[in-house]
Amino acid sequence: MALLVTTDDPNGLWEKLKTAISEKQIETWRLHKDGKHLTHTSEQWSMRAWFRPARQKNRLVFNIIHSKGRKVTNEVYAEYHGLLLRMLLFHFEEDFTVASATALPTDDDVITSK
Repeated sequence: MALLVTTDDPNGLWEKLKTAISEKQIETWRLHKDGKHLTHTSEQWSMRAWFRPARQKNRLVFNIIHSKGRKVTNEVYAEYHGLLLRMLLFHFEEDFTVASATALPTDDDVITSK
């Protein structure tokens, strides 16, 4: 249950994304106060789930995790991954080469409360 983003600079992409959110260039996502998770801000999807990024060699992996007291349903999973991919394509198309989503949990997934 992850979005896998192939990039030469996973740290740089994550920092650019955080900066764009902080500077309000991206208003549909917000960072948790710990700066390590992000969630969508729309009324329908706000805090329904969170993404926790993991920086690995040549890729940035966004693992989806549930909010406290909530389950990540198939609908939430699909919507969050689609919205995240859309944002990455729109704002950071030059910072990665491929993005793909897993259909089922992988060994890298962290399924815990935020």
